[in-house]
Amino acid sequence: MNSRKGDQVNHIIIDQSKCFNCRICEIICSFIKENEINPKLSRIRIEPRNEKIVYHVCRKCDNPVCVETCPIHAITIENGKFTLTKHCIENCSLCIEACPYKAIVSIPEKTIDVCDLCGQCILFCPANAIHIGERGGAHG
Repeated sequence: MNSRKGDQVNHIIIDQSKCFNCRICEIICSFIKENEINPKLSRIRIEPRNEKIVYHVCRKCDNPVCVETCPIHAITIENGKFTLTKHCIENCSLCIEACPYKAIVSIPEKTIDVCDLCGQCILFCPANAIHIGERGGAHG
């Protein structure tokens, strides 16, 4: 799926009026990306908060804090695509802590990663609550 449409960069959006916190998206994502059912490894995370759903997924920011905070300049985001250009410093996690969306996932013994808009969570959502939409602005 293309993450750019015109001048807008796309990202995953969850319709909070439809999401009922089943978290199937987390299960599907972790299985597709890491070949195991482990929501901690999912690139999308759902958090129920005060009768509301807060979701954590990369917003493909125009001025990404994760890129700015990386001490070894290992992260690039170009045209909405998150790329690691070199291996992370072990146990650094500065980008994870800096992300305002809590979207960066630490993959033990591997690296870090974010949602790449593969769309599998959309296909398996029983409530049709997930879609890819446009965003704009400095932080999504």
